[in-house]
Amino acid sequence: MLAQLRTRTTQIREFIDKGEFAAVYVPAFQAKDLALALDEHRRDLTDEKQKIVEPAVQKVVRSAYLLDAFATSATSSRFSRRTRSSRPP
Repeated sequence: MLAQLRTRTTQIREFIDKGEFAAVYVPAFQAKDLALALDEHRRDLTDEKQKIVEPAVQKVVRSAYLLDAFATSATSSRFSRRTRSSRPP
């Protein structure tokens, strides 16, 4: 699962670097699902490791929603600019 999470992180970074914001939400929500699946195994860890895993999972989940919101905003902003620029004067 950790390898899959790393893969999603790489995909997200590549989409952002290319400016392909509309594509970010798929790997972002896949990463969220993977983090939540990992969280289900948290109780098998020592207390010390649980203290590390819990905030990490929360960060991934929060980041997925923020990335999706940013991607949606960036995509609709770009669409609005194109629509305005294609209108006749």
